[in-house]
Amino acid sequence: MKKRELSIWIALLFLILIVIFLYIDFNNNKQIDVGLCIADEDCVPKEACHPKTCVLKGQEDISEGIFCTAFCEPGTLDCNQGYCACVKGECEAVIGE
Repeated sequence: MKKRELSIWIALLFLILIVIFLYIDFNNNKQIDVGLCIADEDCVPKEACHPKTCVLKGQEDISEGIFCTAFCEPGTLDCNQGYCACVKGECEAVIGE
């Protein structure tokens, strides 16, 4: 095999690996792009203060410049009264009684 042919095969293999990597990366992020969570870590509280609901990361309310009270509001995620969970592809707030 000539040196030029070998270079072409190496370049082709490299391009194939790039395409495979991009395909895998696209499919891993596809669920989040269409609004589905995969794990609890994908979900965050929606409201900046005294949150009662959860959404995907990046869809939460802007909290910059917002000042919340330090009061643990009942029926919210305040003070570890609950957590955000991914349930059947949807983010949900799980609030203790």
